[in-house]
Amino acid sequence: MWAADSESVELTRFLIDNGADIEARAVANDWPVQMTAEPRNQYRPTGGMTPLLYAARSGCLGCVAALLDAGADPNRPSPDGVTPLIVAIDNFAFDTAKLLFERGGNPHIWDWWGRTALFAAIDMNTYSLDAYDERTGPPIPTEETTALELARLFLDDGVNPNSQLNMHRPSRGGNAGRFADEIITTGATPLLRAAAGQDNEAVELLLDYGARVDVPNVMGVTPLIGAAGLGMEPSPRFNPDVATQDRAIATLELLLAAGADINARITDVKGRTARIGRSTTLPERGGQTALFGAAQWAWPRVVQFLIDQGAEVDVVDDLGVSPIDAALGGGSSDNRPSDEVARILQAAIDGG
Repeated sequence: MWAADSESVELTRFLIDNGADIEARAVANDWPVQMTAEPRNQYRPTGGMTPLLYAARSGCLGCVAALLDAGADPNRPSPDGVTPLIVAIDNFAFDTAKLLFERGGNPHIWDWWGRTALFAAIDMNTYSLDAYDERTGPPIPTEETTALELARLFLDDGVNPNSQLNMHRPSRGGNAGRFADEIITTGATPLLRAAAGQDNEAVELLLDYGARVDVPNVMGVTPLIGAAGLGMEPSPRFNPDVATQDRAIATLELLLAAGADINARITDVKGRTARIGRSTTLPERGGQTALFGAAQWAWPRVVQFLIDQGAEVDVVDDLGVSPIDAALGGGSSDNRPSDEVARILQAAIDGG
């Protein structure tokens, strides 16, 4: 395990040749604090790693090859169901992930959170390489393979493009990711993840392979709603700067061309399954549409685009807030006031 995690190929092979157990498992911890009255997500890494999981995490191609040559099971997961293939992708070890796939790694398997290798590849395709604090360690740069290439390989293998998460997916580094990406939770599909990050190459790829355009998460958030920024927070996966507007419009165009409902609404932000276990503004967004997302981030070009495509302007959410209220600073505390957006919305109302 130490040799594989340290990327020591020669030592790994030496230990294998001298009888080291290639299927040994580290101690697994069923952390009792994960089952408490504490309402916030208390995810703790379970442990229980095998030599192949360590090799996949470190991106040690030679170590992975040595273990597979010795008969290691390419699909033996962690106690949380995370396979070596998913571990490699989650750590940017895309070359290693490709080797695992070619040597029998099954991309159809999902883990405890409902992530398949396809979801992980889409998730990592637009995750910033600079988005790590000290405890996560540096990302592993890939030399040849990209996450999108892996996604295509998995889709060619028949992986379901519409599989949905069981729960909010964890973040790299051993925490729950509960402070960002609130819509990447129960029911989220790879397409929702790609759309929320305005990852247009991934959106096109998924649609080409049969991704359903309007599958919502448990809250009713569709890919189009996510593409407009609703429910997202500034994070490694979402940067609401001015340049994002062009990418968002391109994503919205792809989704609308595929038949997305421009006036789909968030349907549940307070139910037991949809509830977020921390302070958040999402419970204030029940009944909102994609137009509210564009107004939230003060994106005038996106607002105008949605209106031009038929978005309803004279609409209110479950709390009686309208898009123009949001543009004027009303409603949720994280709405960004914008006189320009308010003028566009008022002109649409007057002209309607």
